[in-house]
Amino acid sequence: MVISAVTFHDHSRNKPKHPSPPTHKEPSMERVRKCRSCAREGKIIGHGLCPACYHRERRKKLALRRSSPDGGLIVRLDFQPMAHLLEEIRKRAGHELRDVNLQILWELSKSLGAGV
Repeated sequence: MVISAVTFHDHSRNKPKHPSPPTHKEPSMERVRKCRSCAREGKIIGHGLCPACYHRERRKKLALRRSSPDGGLIVRLDFQPMAHLLEEIRKRAGHELRDVNLQILWELSKSLGAGV
């Protein structure tokens, strides 16, 4: 009497059921520069900011929107890239006896053709 043993190997158990999606960014492709806000060298995730500064700014914006009913109408703007524009607006505001914020609104309304 001959008894033969047949073993079946299920190789599908070793493979993941759902392969991970392909990554579009290679680790070596990450942007490493100085943060616009804190000037530390590191990974930049958006708007020229490191993760800590990016999320801090995001939380500030969310808090501002939640804190006031007209929070969606307030814009914070960094004039560093075009500081000369802010200086020109300040000069015009001084000549026209306006607050700088109101002068910015006035200049925008004139350039867009919207009546004030």
